[in-house]
Amino acid sequence: MPKHEDQIGRPRSPYTVTKYVNELYAQVFARCYGFKATGLRYFNVFGKRQDPNGPYATVIPKCGSRP
Repeated sequence: MPKHEDQIGRPRSPYTVTKYVNELYAQVFARCYGFKATGLRYFNVFGKRQDPNGPYATVIPKCGSRP
């Protein structure tokens, strides 16, 4: 299924809405203040309550764990 970057669909999840809002903020700041913006959205952030064995486990807890 080809994706078309110039077409806006109907968001079906909170994840999709955050992507769209990020783009809107960048456009508004460029229009109002005249500078370019880049939005960062972190997929997987490491924290002390993260399950090192979960489906979204990162490399950090696996490398930093001790037997």
